[in-house]
Amino acid sequence: MATAESLNLPRSPTYVGLKVSTSLTVSADSNIVLYDAFANTLQYIMMNSLQKPYDLKPILFENFQGLNRDFSCHHHSTYSVGITHKGLFLSCYGNQTHPVYRGGTRVLNPEEAHGGNAQEWSLTNFYPTVELMGQIYKEVFCTDGQPLFESHVIEDRHLYILLRRFFLCVYYREDALETESAMLEALSYLVLHYAQTQVRVKYPDGKELIAHSIELIHDSVKKGIALSSLAREAGISKYHFLRIFKKYTGLTPHQYALSVRIQQATQKIIAGESIAEASLEYGFSDQSHFTRHFKRIYGYTPHKISQNSNIVLYR
Repeated sequence: MATAESLNLPRSPTYVGLKVSTSLTVSADSNIVLYDAFANTLQYIMMNSLQKPYDLKPILFENFQGLNRDFSCHHHSTYSVGITHKGLFLSCYGNQTHPVYRGGTRVLNPEEAHGGNAQEWSLTNFYPTVELMGQIYKEVFCTDGQPLFESHVIEDRHLYILLRRFFLCVYYREDALETESAMLEALSYLVLHYAQTQVRVKYPDGKELIAHSIELIHDSVKKGIALSSLAREAGISKYHFLRIFKKYTGLTPHQYALSVRIQQATQKIIAGESIAEASLEYGFSDQSHFTRHFKRIYGYTPHKISQNSNIVLYR
């Protein structure tokens, strides 16, 4: 069995029973589809960064490619949320057969009986707990409650994209702020648009609130700051904080913090510090992690800066 050490996985989150396809080299920079990069994997993931705000139990993530089989009728004590990348799944639910095609999202409430038939079915699925979905509901509507989804199959391209982004964050082991933000964005969209009860809530608006949050991000640029901490300082839920922050900055908190870290690390490199030292100083797991994000922004690697090659540096 592969271990976190042999796969060079970080100690947090914790991966248990991980099986990774070794048929190709996975690159987060490539446009590899999720089901190809992590074909036929089954993971229980305790996302430690989310445990305090959400008190999560280990959550099962599934990723399978090209399934051809029947699924007997069964149920789960959790919710089930999954997306279809290719093929067809004929879902038996509520005494009816519901076809799930590419780009579709399949949602089940706890204890709902279901089964079905897979035909060249490629999917990614996870099982959010009742506690987690209750927290998401409270984030969105500012009141206690549990979402109940009446639509079993949802044809919503934007929802598919949001869930796929969250799954990519989990599988590519992105940092805590990005993963939590992606999860909250995807599940809050699902709850807001497809839960049975919707309560519209007005949320505060103000540049001063965001200005203070930006100060906090700059002050904690080396050690990082959790989304829950930013929202708590602002006095609002994480869901509403994300909406306000993006409205005024055009970026998510993670994107903003990442940009600040890259800029400050770059200044260190310009001043003569090694790329490896600057990477670790500003919270990147290693030099390749920093280089990957740097190249996404600038289109070239930080080695160009350290070599003063084809770039004029104004000091």
